[in-house]
Amino acid sequence: MSRNETSTVSTAGQSLPSLEPWLIVCLLAFVPAVLIVTLPRAVLVPLLVPIISIMGALLLAGLVMLGRTELKHARASAAARGDDGDPPDARERR
Repeated sequence: MSRNETSTVSTAGQSLPSLEPWLIVCLLAFVPAVLIVTLPRAVLVPLLVPIISIMGALLLAGLVMLGRTELKHARASAAARGDDGDPPDARERR
């Protein structure tokens, strides 16, 4: 899971994690599923492909956002450690 720098403070003084944007987008991908369950079959048939496409696009966008967030955190932690990302043998040649 990604680590978000912004957090809210509870009444006990403990820091609570905030909701990540990628998680919100992934959860929004399941909102069109409510339409699939609630719409009558006569209305649903022409809308089924667009609804499923929207669900897939939102889920894919959320997963891409998660990957970008994880890469950003990995780069930030590597920079904090002083690791420049080169393989060990490349550093020996310098």
